[in-house]
Amino acid sequence: MTSAARSNIVGAPTRRRVSVYIDGFNLYYGSLKGTPYKWLDPYALACALLPTDDVTAVHYFTARVKPTPRDPSIHQRQGIYLRALATLGKVHVREGFFLLKRSRQVKVEPLNPTNPKVPNPANGTVDIWLNEEKGSDVNLATQMLLDAFDDNFDLAVVISNDSDLAWPILKVRQKFRKHVGVYKPDRPVGYPSPTPRPDSRELRSNARWFRRIEERHLIASQFPATVVDAVGRIRKPAGW
Repeated sequence: MTSAARSNIVGAPTRRRVSVYIDGFNLYYGSLKGTPYKWLDPYALACALLPTDDVTAVHYFTARVKPTPRDPSIHQRQGIYLRALATLGKVHVREGFFLLKRSRQVKVEPLNPTNPKVPNPANGTVDIWLNEEKGSDVNLATQMLLDAFDDNFDLAVVISNDSDLAWPILKVRQKFRKHVGVYKPDRPVGYPSPTPRPDSRELRSNARWFRRIEERHLIASQFPATVVDAVGRIRKPAGW
């Protein structure tokens, strides 16, 4: 039943059906890394961001990380978190993957004296291992477009600052006449970043509105220290 049809029913609720689409790594690096808020319940976050609406689904897009010499247990902590997410009935996890490849890149130092934000043409190059997350932005865009086609929401909310999502957001608005808003993952006030991320101009231009996640939203959206599933207890990882 469409939104218009529901609005004609006497006594029908006026709360909008909202689907939320979370770019997991964008959220992690934008708002959570280095903070005590990593044990985040994404459904509770969606409800905190949209308290007057009906959050019907949260789609969480991520990829499985692999252990590294610097952090040999990173995959274990992520596995615990994904297991906790699986206890949430309205949260749907969609996994991409990581692609490790060799890449030759320009050295950063010394910085470009004319513009330190672009490579210095005088610098040489060096071979590096480049570990790229693949699939999350495409999966997010595809899911949002499918949900718009099936009329699964009145409002879509994208949690990301990735400009790659600007085009599908615009198409959902134009083709399906759906509202799409963006929440940018910002650093909590108590945990500032030395290199703040600027707002995506493309997202600001193509979304109906552009807002920021605040520290109070993260505080209000934490899992309890212990979560239970069919297997047993799931405990918040040490250090989180």
